Amino acid sequence: MTAKDHYSKTARKAINRFYEHADTRHLASLQELVSELFLAVAGDEPAKKVDKLWEKASGAIGHLKLDPAVSTAATKAIAARDIKQFAVIATKLTSPSAR
Repeated sequence: MTAKDHYSKTARKAINRFYEHADTRHLASLQELVSELFLAVAGDEPAKKVDKLWEKASGAIGHLKLDPAVSTAATKAIAARDIKQFAVIATKLTSPSAR
């Protein structure tokens, strides 16, 4: 029994759409992460929590298929812990003209 036989035609279409729209999901999580980072930094959250959010940001950038220049800029913003620059990059990535 192959995987093709295991799922119905409708289920296979849903699974395919899930993977086709992975970048959209990753961009949405990136936007949420920018918000969480801003609130954590502005709200004087413990350093451990902020560090964990920056680690998540690094992972989120890794999941996206980005131009090398954008990836480098994002990595530099994360390394510098520059929330404003990171937010600018995330905004550019999510704008309709960037797609």
